[in-house]
Amino acid sequence: MPCEEKIRLVAAYRAAVENHSAAVNDLKLTRGKTSKAEYARLRLSADEAADISKTARLALERHVQEHGC
Repeated sequence: MPCEEKIRLVAAYRAAVENHSAAVNDLKLTRGKTSKAEYARLRLSADEAADISKTARLALERHVQEHGC
């Protein structure tokens, strides 16, 4: 029987990784084409997305370790 919590955590991690990837892509596409302030805002957004992705990954790993699924 599949673990519903693991399925939820995998989906959350996948979404977080996709958001991080999009934020990094936005940052890459605007490098040298935008103001320093806008670049800094995009950089902060990418950094925050990385933190969210890391938190989601750790939650998934912790669940798998504790639940054994």
